[in-house]
Amino acid sequence: MWNDAELKLLFEQIQSNLPPHDKKNYLKMVKKIDWSKIKVSTYTPTECQEQWTSVTKKLRKFRTTSEMLADAYEWMKDPRRRFANHPELPKKPLSPCFQYINCQRNKFLKHNPDKTIIEASKFLAKKFGDLPEHKKQKYIDKYNEENAIWKEACAKFHFDHPGSMIQHPPKMMTPMMLYIKKMCEKNKDCQESRKVLHDQYKNRWFKDLSDKKKMKYINKALKLKERYDTELKIFCENNPTFVKKNIKHVLTKSEQKLKEKFDGRPLQPPMLVMSNSVYFSYLI
Repeated sequence: MWNDAELKLLFEQIQSNLPPHDKKNYLKMVKKIDWSKIKVSTYTPTECQEQWTSVTKKLRKFRTTSEMLADAYEWMKDPRRRFANHPELPKKPLSPCFQYINCQRNKFLKHNPDKTIIEASKFLAKKFGDLPEHKKQKYIDKYNEENAIWKEACAKFHFDHPGSMIQHPPKMMTPMMLYIKKMCEKNKDCQESRKVLHDQYKNRWFKDLSDKKKMKYINKALKLKERYDTELKIFCENNPTFVKKNIKHVLTKSEQKLKEKFDGRPLQPPMLVMSNSVYFSYLI
């Protein structure tokens, strides 16, 4: 595995072999690099080219090579990148649906030679969704078993390799998200898929849920917002390279108006609209 010093030398060697005014697109310029002149430690020119190709898979390519090298240096500083393709990193098990697709794909393509792999996967994914629960269960049981083993393996890997754990910023929960989450947990034994339940409760939030019940989740979301702000501040302090995105308001306009109504805030009177003739006659 390439260390940081070797990667830095590789980038410098590539930079020194570029023309002084690199204005061409990367895809055109990379073909003109003389890799026989790139020498890093005991690596061959071919190995240097393969390593650079591996790095560029993580960078945007619609720029000049000089611009990509600047990003490559930033990528090199990220300690987590060395674990992305680590040979000991446990692989996440396939979902029940993908397990079913893998089992049935060859058989489907044999009977339908005119279909592509993508078409076969789409058809089998839909077929899996229509299967009765008892036929799905064997794939679900296998996934649950493999997932438990995977989680244990991940915990051991992160313990053995400090710095490999990818930290994510806290997530802000809106009133509707809190409602949907609670209802999905309440009906977790339901035979409907999670997506179907999500859509049902989303429609119910907008159409059927009373204002009084909505206020319960609005107040809860506002309390959690205070905790979210604190957690986000701590996360940003511990991860200085993290860039905050534009954060949306926890309440929509209609939810904000509903809260103001329940708080007893008087409604704003409608604006008086007058035509020019009425306005001038008023002045006279």
